[in-house]
This record gives sequence, structure tokens and C-alpha cells, in this order.
Amino acid sequence: MPSMLPNSTSNDKLTNGKKGRIPTPWAVRSQRLRQRFLPPLAFAGLAGLVLWMWHHDIPAPHTIGEVEAIRSIMTAGASGLLTEPTEGQRWQVLDKIEANQVLARLDDPLLSQQLVTQQAELARIKLEVEAATAKLSFDFSNQQRDHLHEKIRLAWQREQRRVTALQTQVQLAVDRILEQRLDAAADRAENLFRQSTPQLRAATELESLQARLACDEVAARIAANEKTLAEQKRQITQAEAGYDDYPPLSLPEVAPLLAPLQAAITTQASRMDEVRRQIDGLVIRAPFAGEVAAIHAWPGQRVKLGDPIVTIASHERRYIVTYVRADQSLNPAPADRVRVRRRHSLLHTEETTIEQVGSQFEPIPPQHLRDSRLPEWGILVRIALPQQLAVRAGELVELTFPTN
Repeated sequence: MPSMLPNSTSNDKLTNGKKGRIPTPWAVRSQRLRQRFLPPLAFAGLAGLVLWMWHHDIPAPHTIGEVEAIRSIMTAGASGLLTEPTEGQRWQVLDKIEANQVLARLDDPLLSQQLVTQQAELARIKLEVEAATAKLSFDFSNQQRDHLHEKIRLAWQREQRRVTALQTQVQLAVDRILEQRLDAAADRAENLFRQSTPQLRAATELESLQARLACDEVAARIAANEKTLAEQKRQITQAEAGYDDYPPLSLPEVAPLLAPLQAAITTQASRMDEVRRQIDGLVIRAPFAGEVAAIHAWPGQRVKLGDPIVTIASHERRYIVTYVRADQSLNPAPADRVRVRRRHSLLHTEETTIEQVGSQFEPIPPQHLRDSRLPEWGILVRIALPQQLAVRAGELVELTFPTN
């Protein structure tokens, strides 16, 4: 029969109290740590954050400003058809452009027809000058024939040279249009030659050479006509000097007969200036360097005078503009200090000065409105742009004015 008394091993466990302690769970230990140390740590952290915010003193902005964005809509200088670019690649949005770079070319057949009409008008005036000269020669008496003949010769020579000079100018205008067309054709032929297969290189090379020779021939003719025109102008000046220095006629019939012809020649000269400006308007160039922001017309499309062709945007940044409303209780003045920072950037701020303040209230643009549905008015303020502030043209920035 087994004994009911405890054995020696169980007695040893009961007498040793340390070995019989129950361990504390880790969840209870972590809870005790949070209760003891988390409140003072949170208090110290929040106190440090308050001190940091107090030190940096980040106030709310008074208003929104906009970095100046320079944009230019290039319009057609004449009515005509947009031609394909000579380099064979059309413009795309965000393409980089240089100042004075060709943006588009126009082909105006009506201008060519106008030049033909101009040539016919000059031929008619030339005949009228000859007819007036013949009429003058028959009106003068025999005793004044030598004197009047010399005067008529000088007058005829002067007007004849003016008409000849105008004809040369018309021919120069025709050749310049032809040179533009031939130059574009030569560029297309050269591009086709470079892109053609070896089997077609002979034909394309011949076509390219023929186009370039035709263009060079017109260019040489233009150069020769420019020299001829300069010589004709010199002769006109010489003829006018001889005519002005010649003794006046005693008979008053010369001036009334020449007056209509002189008026007609002056009118044709004004028309030639107008045609020359129209020729210059056939080529549209970029006024400044930048990038293509929008394309309004494509090659092959017919446009009218003043139609938009392309919009270019400049990378240049000059100043910041903003509007101060009447309910803001601000009194901006030139040379006042202003703090500028990018939107949603709380740390990086720059100080600058006010350059100019408007004299009257103006409608505020939509991008500056607090609510796009409610119109507002404000005073326009121009602020110097800090060069170290990395902003883009057209970007909105936050402005803080000094408070009294």
C-alpha cells in the first residue's frame, strides 16, 4: 500500500519560493511601459513642435501672385496657302524655337497676279509719259524750241528713269517670290535625294541639281537687278538735279501736264511699298526664343490676313503680378518688402520688393479669384522676382505683405 506522505522532491519545490513565481506576460509589460513613459514623451515632442513652429512663424499668405508668362500669337501677314516646311518636318507642341526662326511660309497667288497688274499699270504710265512728251513738243513755239526741247528731254528722262526703276522693283518682287518657291522646291528635292534608294538616286540627284540651278539663276538675277536698281536710282537723282537746276520755262504748260503723271507714278510707288510689305508677310518668323505652345493652322490650309498660325511661349521670367482687394486692409507701396514662397512649400521663402502699384481697381483674372463663380476687383501690384526662387513662367506663388 503506497504511502500518503509527500516525497522529498515535492517538498524541495514548495520550500523554494523563487522557483515557484509566475512570469509576467509581455503584453502586460508593454502596457505598463506605455502608461509610464508615453505621456511624458508625447508631451516633450509636442512642446518641441510648438517651439519649432513659434520659431519659424509661418503665417498664412495674404494673396496669390503669378509669375509673368510671355506668349505671342503669330498671325498671317497675308492671305494665302500655308506651304510645307522646307526641312520636311512640321512643328509640334513644345518644340524648341530660336529667335527669328521661320515658323511658317505662305504661298499667295493673288499677290503674283497683283504684280502682273502692277507691271501693266507701269507700262500704261510709260505710254502716257511718252504721249505727254509728244504733246509738249507740239505745243511749244519755234522761237523757244531749243530751250523747251532740252527741258522736255530732262523731264522725259527723269520720268522715264523713274518708271524704269519701278519696273525693276516689280521684277525684283516677282523674282523674290519665285526664289522662295524654287528654294523650297530645291530643299524638298535635296531631302528626297538623301532619302531615296540607290536605284532612284540618279533621277533624284538630277532633279535636285536642276532645282538648285534654277534657284541660283533667280538669285543671280535678283543680285543683278539690285545693282541695276541702285544705278537707276543714282541716275534718277542725277536727272532730278539736272531738271531742278535747269532754268524755268516761261510757258506754264509743262507743270500741269506732268502733274497727273507724277501723281500716278507716286501712287504706283506707294503700291509697290505695299506689295513689298506683303511679300515680307509671306514669311512668319519667331520674335523671341521659346517653345511652341499651340498650333492653330497646318500646312495645306488656307488662311486669311490676321488669322492665328502658331502660339509661342517664352521661358523668360521678369516679375510677379498680383491683385490686392479692398477688403484685405493692405496698403502696398513701392519698395515695400514682400515674402514669396511657392505654393504648398512652407519652409523655403524669399524676400523681395514691390516695384509698382496700380492707380485704380481692375477686374481680377480667373486664376486669381477665390471663387471662380464670383467676380472680384483689385489693385494691380508688380513685384520683383527673386532670381533664386525656382519657379516657372505662369506659376502661382504665395505672397505675404508686411502688416502695420
